[in-house]
Amino acid sequence: VEAAGSFSYTVPKGVSEWEALSGACHAACGRRPWLTPEREIRLRPGAGSPVTLPQAAVVGFSTAEDRSAPLSRVLIRDGNGYYTAGAEDRAAVELGIRRKRYWIPPTRYEDGRDSPEELLLAGMAAYRTAGVELAGLWPAYRLWDRLRWEERDWVVAGVRLFAGGDGCRTRLTLRDAAYADALGQTPGVPGKRKERDRGKMERRCAM
Repeated sequence: VEAAGSFSYTVPKGVSEWEALSGACHAACGRRPWLTPEREIRLRPGAGSPVTLPQAAVVGFSTAEDRSAPLSRVLIRDGNGYYTAGAEDRAAVELGIRRKRYWIPPTRYEDGRDSPEELLLAGMAAYRTAGVELAGLWPAYRLWDRLRWEERDWVVAGVRLFAGGDGCRTRLTLRDAAYADALGQTPGVPGKRKERDRGKMERRCAM
């Protein structure tokens, strides 16, 4: 955020402290914050580390698709109240998805709202997720760690450690590494968003 320099931000009415912080970070450099297990606030996406899955410990793997999440087009209202312009995601269109969102530009009381492009990315980011369950406790996994499984690169988006009648388990939520930074910018480049050719994007997963 410091690298963004001076910027103006108005805290919207009725938001929590975390939402105010998130909006300020977004307004400053286009990135959202997240809280690490060590209770450190960092900007997402994180760089992550390459990790491997212990195949002998894998007891379950599943994928899911949510076709109700992606948006094929976001229509933007102009100053006269008409929706004359818009942004389209060809990846959603190629999947046969026809779902629109009507977007009104934010006022000064709505700083930090996602842009139409970010809404398209967020929608496709929620399209496909995966989950893997490991026998035993594996607390070394962290958010944004990257791994390869079943011919696809994944990013760790969630870690759960739990114990039950059948012993201890670790459950990881995975998302497609190609879209790991769908809700943020390229790591290490403050203030500059990563350019994407949506026509070449085949799949995105939730973040």
